Amino acid sequence: MKRIYLKLVMILFIFAFSFSFSSAASDVQLKDYNTIPTITAGNSYVIFGLIESKNKMSRVEVGAVDVKTNKWVIKYDKKINTDNFSLSKADPYVKFGTLKAGNYKYRIYAHSKGKVYTLLNQSFTVRPKPIQFKTVKEQQEFLNRVNEGVYTGKLVIDGKKGPKTVAAIKIFQQVEGLTVDGKWGKATEAASDKTINVTGKRKAINWACSVANDNSFAYGTGQRAHRSGCYFCKTNTGDRKWKKEKKGEPHKVNGHTYTKTYCCNPFITAAYAHGAKDAKLYNICHAGASCGMTAGDWKKSPYFKTLGKCKNVSFNQLKAGDVILSNSPGGAKWHHVWMYIGHNRYVEASGGKWDSNSIAVKENAKKNYNNNYAKYNGTTVIRYSK
Repeated sequence: MKRIYLKLVMILFIFAFSFSFSSAASDVQLKDYNTIPTITAGNSYVIFGLIESKNKMSRVEVGAVDVKTNKWVIKYDKKINTDNFSLSKADPYVKFGTLKAGNYKYRIYAHSKGKVYTLLNQSFTVRPKPIQFKTVKEQQEFLNRVNEGVYTGKLVIDGKKGPKTVAAIKIFQQVEGLTVDGKWGKATEAASDKTINVTGKRKAINWACSVANDNSFAYGTGQRAHRSGCYFCKTNTGDRKWKKEKKGEPHKVNGHTYTKTYCCNPFITAAYAHGAKDAKLYNICHAGASCGMTAGDWKKSPYFKTLGKCKNVSFNQLKAGDVILSNSPGGAKWHHVWMYIGHNRYVEASGGKWDSNSIAVKENAKKNYNNNYAKYNGTTVIRYSK
C-alpha cells in the first residue's frame, strides 16, 4: 500500500509541476510568425508575427545573433507597456540585408513581470553574394589603379581585352597569389574586391613583374647589362665603349634580337628606382657605371632597412617586396639579388641563359630561400618601408 501511495503522490506532483510550467510558459506566446530561410548576402527579408502576453510586457528584443560570438549583430530593442506586440513594427529596423555571409540565429525575447521569455531562437545561414563580373572597362580602371608603376604605362580605357589588359591582369594575379592565366575569373574578381594599398613596395613589385612578363627583355651582364640596365635612364653613362651607342640598341643573342636586358642587381634596383620612384636610388641608378648597386648604395635610400642575415630571418618572416642580397662564398663580391613578392613567389633576373625566360616570376620561394640563402653568413634581407 505504501508503494502505491508513493507512486500516486509522485504522479500528482509531476502533473502539478507540468501544469504550472506550461501555464508559466504560455504567459507569453508568439503567434502567426515566419522564420528566416537561407538568404543571400545583401538581400532583405520581411518578418511578421504577433507576441501576446497575459500580463503587460515591458520590453521586446528582435534581431540576429552571430553564432560564433553569440552577440547581436542586428537588433530592435524597444520598451513597451502593452500585452501584445506586432513584429511588423520591428521589421524596418532589423535589416537582414546588412548581414555578411555566415551563420546566425533569429532571436526574439519578451520581458514581462521581471522575466525574460525566449520566444524564438532559430538558426539560419547567409550565403555569399554571387560574383558579379566587372565589365572590361571596369577591369581596366581597376588595373590602372593597382598596377601603378608598371613600365608599360596606363591602360587605355577602351573596354577591349587586348594584350596590354591581359598582361596587367597577369601582374595582378601574380602579386595576389592566384593562378596566372590572364583571365578575369571568380578568384580574380574576388581579389579585386579587397582594399589594396598601392604603396611604393607594391609599385616596385608590379614593375618587376611587368618586366618579367615582357618577352622583349633578356638576361645580360657586363657591357650589355649596362646598356640595358640603363634602359630607363636618360643617358648611357659609364662604359665608354658603348658611350656613342643609342640607348636600347638591338643586339642578337642565340638568334634572337633584344633591345632590353638586365642582370640581377640592376633589375631589382630599377624596380625601386623606377617602379617605386625612390629618388635616392634613381640618382644612383643614373650616375652609376652599370646601374648596379653596392651594399652601401642600398642603405642610402631612407626607406630601406636591414632586416638581418638570412640565417637569422626565417622564411615566414619575409614580406612581399623584401630584397635578398647575396655575396659570393668569399663575401667580397656580389653574387645575386632577388625580390620576394609574396605567396611563395619571387622575381629575379638570373644568369645562365641569354633569353627572356631568365627574367621571370618563379614559384617555390621558400625552397629557394632555405636551400640557398638561409644557411650562409653572406646573405642579407633588406626591407622597404614606403
